[in-house]
Amino acid sequence: MPRTKWYLSTPFRIALLAEAIFVTAFLVIFGLLVIEMENEFFDQQELALNNEYRFLNDVYVQGGVWATVAAVERNTRANVKGRKIYLLTDSTGQKLAGNIDDSVLPSQWTLTDSLFELDADERYHSAAYTIGTMHLLLGVNGFEVSEIIARAMVTLIWSGLAVLMLSILAGKIIASRMNRRLNHVTDVLAHIAAGEFSARIEFANMSDDIGLMASQINRALATLETHIDGVKQVSADIAHDLRTPLTRLYILIASLEERSQADGHGQDIFDQITVQTQQINAIFDALLRITEIESGTLKDTFTSVPMQALCDEIFETYQAVCQDHGQSLTFESAVPINSIHGSHALIFQMIANLIENAVQHCPIDTHIRLVLAGNQISVIDDGPGIPIAEYDKVFQRLYRLDRSRNTPGTGLGLNFVQAIAAAHGAHISLDDAAPGLKVTITFPK
Repeated sequence: MPRTKWYLSTPFRIALLAEAIFVTAFLVIFGLLVIEMENEFFDQQELALNNEYRFLNDVYVQGGVWATVAAVERNTRANVKGRKIYLLTDSTGQKLAGNIDDSVLPSQWTLTDSLFELDADERYHSAAYTIGTMHLLLGVNGFEVSEIIARAMVTLIWSGLAVLMLSILAGKIIASRMNRRLNHVTDVLAHIAAGEFSARIEFANMSDDIGLMASQINRALATLETHIDGVKQVSADIAHDLRTPLTRLYILIASLEERSQADGHGQDIFDQITVQTQQINAIFDALLRITEIESGTLKDTFTSVPMQALCDEIFETYQAVCQDHGQSLTFESAVPINSIHGSHALIFQMIANLIENAVQHCPIDTHIRLVLAGNQISVIDDGPGIPIAEYDKVFQRLYRLDRSRNTPGTGLGLNFVQAIAAAHGAHISLDDAAPGLKVTITFPK
């Protein structure tokens, strides 16, 4: 039986949807944290620059211009690895102190700009101030902040990928577990469809939602099995109970016939009674046989049946029968399947019924073909066929077409064929042969 791929299953899609929502929320939250962290770093740098300015401004208030220049020079010498920049100029723009010249500033840079780059690797967070008549530029190297943010972004990406992979793995585990249970339910229902009404779901005692559903399915299957067994038993009882008196009736009629032969009167009536009694017995025999096949008890006797040899035997048996009725039978074989697991007698009877139906319901000069191709056996005739609207009805028990009601038969032939096909896991189909009818039995490979 086909199985649903775990990545196409409904549990996996639901799990993946939930995990996608979780991953998206994780990435959004982490991204907001990175942005907040970046803003916090810049706020801290802004605070450090303001504190530096206030210190230098206090120096200017207390000691004047040259004290401020001296303080800037001291801070410049104490600067570690160029982490900070200083530029103090007079009112005319002449440099008084600092570790950079205004020539290194971007050409379009103004005192109101907060960021500039000395080169590709040196990005500074800067601020411009006024001390007396002097201009002061302070800056803090932003490389460390950029490095931290970059590492945070890399961490974010790898964390997102890790969470995604773990989510897929978790979804696969969940989907596989759910699929095992759902596939078991599907298998049980397939066995029920095949006529094994005793099949049951094994995990129905679990208390989760699927377990409760399985419990209800088992209850429904138990009820169905009880009803079907009851119907079968009633059919069998009716057939058994009526068969005995019908047989006795047949014997009595035979005895009466012998007694009446002396005077020769009523022979035609006895003949009609005999025919009708035999017809009733044939119907009950067929019903009993169909019930026996549908019960599945005959499957224990199944063996390997060579299809080519079987069809050869059927052809040899019925070729003469068709000729006696003014019809012809041919056998065609094209790369047949070697053998199937089943009952030789039942398959023989199934194909024989189809040929006998064609012989009985088709006129003289009808050509009947028995075709074996692969795992399919077809019986095709060029007779009157069956109306397409009647295709499903002819498999019903005791159903007969209007034109066939005055011909011999029980109305159980195709129902018998269908029962045998179902017992072998085969599928039966009717098609218009234009003209005539094509009946195909497809066996499992």
